[in-house]
Amino acid sequence: GSPIGTTLVLKCNRPVSGIIRIENGYFEKESELDYGRLKKLTVTNMANGKTKEVSLLDRTGEQILDLRDITEKGAFTNVYEFRIDETYKGKKWNAAAFSSWSADLEDLKKSR
Repeated sequence: GSPIGTTLVLKCNRPVSGIIRIENGYFEKESELDYGRLKKLTVTNMANGKTKEVSLLDRTGEQILDLRDITEKGAFTNVYEFRIDETYKGKKWNAAAFSSWSADLEDLKKSR
């Protein structure tokens, strides 16, 4: 089926900077275009209700999503809900593949 409307949740139980790193696409080079890839997402921080629309490029490798404007600085919990709004089509499958994601931790020394 279509991945449109699917939600993914990234729960951060430490203060984060709001920078999310994501590896778009399937990780095996020989079949990376067989799978769909993320194109447009709506991100909601469930800790404060703030929302932002973001886009990813149709390429593999790390991409950075800047969510600082919806991130609660210094908070020990930020919960990001990512809703898939649009994908790049895969040659064989509709699945929206991404290989990894991570959140940069906030530098607490700088925020004091």
